[in-house]
Amino acid sequence: MPAPYQPLTNYSRATQQLLQPQTQAPVNTVPQQAPQQYQPIGMIWVKGLNGANDYPVARGATLALFDQDDERFYIKSVDMYTNQQTVRAFSYEEMQVEQLNGTVDMSKYVTVDKFNEVLEELEELKAQQKNRNTQYKNNYKKKDTDEQ
Repeated sequence: MPAPYQPLTNYSRATQQLLQPQTQAPVNTVPQQAPQQYQPIGMIWVKGLNGANDYPVARGATLALFDQDDERFYIKSVDMYTNQQTVRAFSYEEMQVEQLNGTVDMSKYVTVDKFNEVLEELEELKAQQKNRNTQYKNNYKKKDTDEQ
């Protein structure tokens, strides 16, 4: 008859540490989240507003749908709870690359110094107008001796 099973009693420290259950997470580690991957879906082409209305969109999602026939696109949103669909239509036009690079036509804007100069002139004109109004009132006041 074979000998009864007896567990080993001569473990090394490393083996004992590996066999013990981990009850605590290490203190200095930060749990890592799986990186979110961007999945480009490309441009979705539809035939007009009817095609945009018919295109299926998941609850809580928003999609840009491009019209095949016209220079317009649609933003279709579906509410998360009520499943209500909203479709908005937009027209678009091509922009020049210079507009996107941050170049600004400064001829349409005024400097702070020029603005302050014009503001001072305006204040002077207001003061002159007020003086004229006062003189006008003083010249045409009824005198006590005038008949009523």
